[in-house]
Amino acid sequence: MANYETCCLSEIFLCNIHNYDELKEIATILYRICKHSLLLKCHQEETEKIVHKNMRMGIGITGYLQSTAEQKSWLSDLYEYLRDYDKYYSKKIGVDNYV
Repeated sequence: MANYETCCLSEIFLCNIHNYDELKEIATILYRICKHSLLLKCHQEETEKIVHKNMRMGIGITGYLQSTAEQKSWLSDLYEYLRDYDKYYSKKIGVDNYV
């Protein structure tokens, strides 16, 4: 992370998720919350510049060891979905810095 930079983190408790569609819905909501949080004005100009430039966010997975093999199998597809969704949603809201 750069000097003055922050990131936006969220967590999904995987073993509480019942199916892939639910996981995808939750991840999409968390992604959008993080993305819009990063676009907010910051109290320090240096922080705002670097945060708006880099847009660092993380959606973590908690409860991995307690999750079933089926639940774990959803993660690769979710990762690919979120990368594609980031490109789509970033363009939709006029933000050109996506992964």
